[in-house]
Amino acid sequence: MPLHFSQLDYQLPDGRTLFQNLSASLGRGVTALIGPNGVGKSALCELLAGDRSASGGRIHRDGALYYLPQHSDRSTGDVSQCLGLTQITRALERIASGDYSDQDLCLADGHWDLNVRLSALLEALPFAVSAQTPAGTLSGGQLARLRLAWAFALQPDVLILDEPDNHLDRGGRQWLADQLALTTSSVLLVSHDLGLLRGCSQIWQLQPKAIISFQGNYDDMMATQAREDLAVQRGLERVDRSLKLQRQQALRNEQSARQRARQGKKRIGSQPKVLLDAMRDKATKARQGRARQNDAKQEQLQRQRACLHQRQQVMMKTRFTFTSQASAAKVVRRLERCQLPFGSSELLDITLRQGQRVHLQGANGSGKSTLMKLLQGIVTPLQGKVLGKAPLRYLDQHQGLLDTTLSSLENLACWQVGGDDSERRTRLAGIGLRRNDALRPVSELSGGETMKVAMLLLSDADSAPFLLLDEPDNHLDLEAKQVLSQALNSYRGGYLLISHDAGFIETLSLDHRITLKGE
Repeated sequence: MPLHFSQLDYQLPDGRTLFQNLSASLGRGVTALIGPNGVGKSALCELLAGDRSASGGRIHRDGALYYLPQHSDRSTGDVSQCLGLTQITRALERIASGDYSDQDLCLADGHWDLNVRLSALLEALPFAVSAQTPAGTLSGGQLARLRLAWAFALQPDVLILDEPDNHLDRGGRQWLADQLALTTSSVLLVSHDLGLLRGCSQIWQLQPKAIISFQGNYDDMMATQAREDLAVQRGLERVDRSLKLQRQQALRNEQSARQRARQGKKRIGSQPKVLLDAMRDKATKARQGRARQNDAKQEQLQRQRACLHQRQQVMMKTRFTFTSQASAAKVVRRLERCQLPFGSSELLDITLRQGQRVHLQGANGSGKSTLMKLLQGIVTPLQGKVLGKAPLRYLDQHQGLLDTTLSSLENLACWQVGGDDSERRTRLAGIGLRRNDALRPVSELSGGETMKVAMLLLSDADSAPFLLLDEPDNHLDLEAKQVLSQALNSYRGGYLLISHDAGFIETLSLDHRITLKGE
């Protein structure tokens, strides 16, 4: 096995145990790592890649390993620097000029054809880019596609991809699925995209004290879990019936004992006191014996029930409650012959009304995020007019409305969400942040947890403003996506939504679609 770990433990800096005693082996093919937000998927990936140190256990790596993290730094340098190739390319340049050192030779070893390989890779991308292109000019989806293309080109023995589908458009996600099907690397994939999960050969479900492994894809896992859930439910029903029968039998035994005692008193007459005391002691011991048997049986059944209930129990469901009232369908924004300063060069005529549910789609780099900035007045069009001043609430891809140095509780207080800290804690518990988790800095939360906190801020607006949602489903686990879908379908304020997850889009009650053309 190219990657194996056993009895792996990890504690967070604050002393909390994130997971413990994990053991598994990564085989050939694509293995998906799934689990609710905050369970530790990214932390496990970093441990396996060597970017974090485990608190206990062993990790064995055999061969080359490449790790593409969930939050790659949006470099201010060029493409070469973004891919981590700056030192190698400069060493090659010095060698070519004849002014080089032994260290340059070490850096260049195995990379003599780097420039040729990099040029071929960049030419194959569906957008114009060179090694000298500033990374800041690329969209989030283009950067993701670039980094993924390089990762697959390296052909490592082990490839760890943490939510690589984030920011990819539909074409990019299909390309990613094709690359996963073709690669010879052993892949560990963190994803909440059903399409990608259905292409996996194995599923790892991460839990705090175990990794549950399922052979087959996501649908196979769900079928297996459905059978197990049914067996657990039937087991609970059997135990409950046994408990009921046992209580009824205990009651009947007690009633019979009392009846025998009353009948015995009638027969006693003038029996000697010594004999009467002996008879009472015998009866008392018999009742105590039956009581102990009943208690033991009750305790055994209760233990069985607790065990079955623990297997059945799931985490509290995520809750987003959007305001359902909204004003009449007035115009929120109107674009008249507008040209975006970045992305599509077409002239846009768009009218957004209160209550509309609009999906904004288009390829990476077409200007979807730029359009949202235009609607807010952050950028101005190259030509045309933007009319309307109705209030908007904007959630960007990086949840910029949150102060990452503050806790979730403090962020909600800054935005005046909820009447007091008790109500704010209740709301945070509804998204899985309970007790001390609500006091952790946002910077320590997972991507999914951070998005849930940001959605809480949006969902509290009493005026039901028009929402601008830039890929809000990114990082969310499958259950949270379902809850978000239900909340958006009940929201009457209207929204403009960017998402590339076809499964998520299909669950929404959309009124309209806007498609931006490429450059």
